[in-house]
Amino acid sequence: MKRLILMIISALICGAVFIGCNKKEVIVTVELLEQPYVSLNYSVPISGTNFIGFRDTIKSNGTGKFELRMKISHPSFIVIRDEKFQNSVKLLVEPGNNYHVSMSLKKNVQITGKNEKGQMLYATLPNPDLIELELRKIGINTLNISDTISFIYVHRKVNELKQSDMSKFKELLDNKEISKSYYDLIQKDRDCYYASLEARFSILKANSQFENGMKIEDELLKNLKNIYNQYPPNDKSLLFSSFWIEYANFYVRYYRQYIQDDERQNFRKDGTINTYYVNESKKYFGIGV
Repeated sequence: MKRLILMIISALICGAVFIGCNKKEVIVTVELLEQPYVSLNYSVPISGTNFIGFRDTIKSNGTGKFELRMKISHPSFIVIRDEKFQNSVKLLVEPGNNYHVSMSLKKNVQITGKNEKGQMLYATLPNPDLIELELRKIGINTLNISDTISFIYVHRKVNELKQSDMSKFKELLDNKEISKSYYDLIQKDRDCYYASLEARFSILKANSQFENGMKIEDELLKNLKNIYNQYPPNDKSLLFSSFWIEYANFYVRYYRQYIQDDERQNFRKDGTINTYYVNESKKYFGIGV
């Protein structure tokens, strides 16, 4: 499946209209206060994408600080973690800018640099490695999706959280404490994040019905269709969000099967399900087209 994800990423990177060759250096200086670590783990943006599998390490410069230098051609998210993965911070860095990050044992984070108030606000938002983990935090038992939990409830809850997030960024924008370009990028990232939450809930519920030999409710399929129509996973403006990987994966592995109900069981029985995944990725994301 990792190969499938890499294929999807490669296809979109190759076709992305916003990718350019004019790269500028970004410098992120990190201090891990009170922590005698000798290395840091960080995600490596590949043409703007942020995938957990793209990562590297950097050594301390001998003064207790770490200096991360990279050349990028457009804004990118990077996630920085200590070597024990106890503390982490996620930044939206832009070409040609410098940033300074301090992290302490108490997980207090201080960030300075361009759009720093936006960076500090973003650092308070959930950044789960798996979207499903965040569903649990908002009160949904993903191990036992109850019929009493409706999509309407989840949709309302997700919208409340999204509006709360974006109202804070809008206030910073109105006060000219972040740039319009930064705000727009955060908006896209939040679109992808919250669409992923809704899609994952519907998929878990649909899977529960399928595994129990039930027909997947038309309402669930309608909800998924509405989500993917509003935020198409092949929309290249969503590609830079670190939540896009799961979102696109949900689409290929589950949704595309659900809407071809008569064929789904045959794929599983004759062992061609992985071939199906690859072909759907080729068709939808333009691989080899």
